[in-house]
Amino acid sequence: MKKELFIGVFLTLMVAAAIVNIYYLNKLTDHVTQLVDEAGAYAAAEKWDAAGRKAEEASALWEGSDGYTHLVLRHPEIDAATDSLYSLLEKIYARESGGAVGAAKAARARLHSISAIEQIKIGSIF
Repeated sequence: MKKELFIGVFLTLMVAAAIVNIYYLNKLTDHVTQLVDEAGAYAAAEKWDAAGRKAEEASALWEGSDGYTHLVLRHPEIDAATDSLYSLLEKIYARESGGAVGAAKAARARLHSISAIEQIKIGSIF
């Protein structure tokens, strides 16, 4: 009986940890995505200083979460998101309005795919 109780508690803790992980990851990607969207909007309006600040803030937030993301995400996903954020910064620094808007959309899509991959689905359980 003790083994079953231990297994039940352990399973409950693992499910709770998975839910907390998904919640935190969603908050992180949502916040970075919001900053990327703001940077893209400023770039579209050719407000380059504000666009640069928002893109740098998004990049710093993503890189600041390195310890967490390297534990819970695959490295190719992390690298792809980081590359998309640097691409956004590159286009903003070059003052390419169309390129910055496109890079913001690409970064948004990459971050959205990361949070979508980590969702609990029936297929991921069985």
